[in-house]
Amino acid sequence: MPLILLGALPGNPGDASPRLRETLAAAEVVAPADLAGRLAAGDTVAMWTAGVPDPVRIAVDLGAAVTAVPGPSAAITALALSGLPSDRFCVESGAADLARLAGEPRTLIFTEVPDLPALARAFGADRPAALVAADRTAQRGTLGALTAPVASGGAVLVVGGAPPVSAGRPADGELAAEVAALVAGGADRKRATLEVARRHSLAKREVYAAVIAHK
Repeated sequence: MPLILLGALPGNPGDASPRLRETLAAAEVVAPADLAGRLAAGDTVAMWTAGVPDPVRIAVDLGAAVTAVPGPSAAITALALSGLPSDRFCVESGAADLARLAGEPRTLIFTEVPDLPALARAFGADRPAALVAADRTAQRGTLGALTAPVASGGAVLVVGGAPPVSAGRPADGELAAEVAALVAGGADRKRATLEVARRHSLAKREVYAAVIAHK
């Protein structure tokens, strides 16, 4: 009961690759409404890659094999196979500044796989990710659980975006501690208070009051 992801549908069906035509001919159904039911029944299901994260997750949860007929972009094929959100994403190289990307909310596609332990430290070991090899097999899990790709594999790494930051206001003690840390680093108290207020979108007087309360 495999799920086969297809590349973009050509504007002229005659432009479809021989493999794409063979896949469509072999599939019992294309883009069904009852995906889980058809996979559970043992059908081979073909589906276009647009908007596929949920179908991939359904197939994985059912224990179905997931593969893809590759399109012109290895990055987009890997994104489709990852099962991660594909509505907003960006493509990065393995030499990217990992600390800068740790807070990126979009799904990240690394066309060169960075050092996985370093990435887990920068992003958090529990960040969802998928490592897609050149043969379009995928390891899905968390950064802490993925294993390094084979050196000659040409793998693509897809990482879920950073979770939204809580909008809750920090406690007064936390605000005072942030100001104290900046002052210890050489900033004057007025500038430190202003910086902490800016960080949390607070009025300067709120931060000043927190500092006074925790002297």
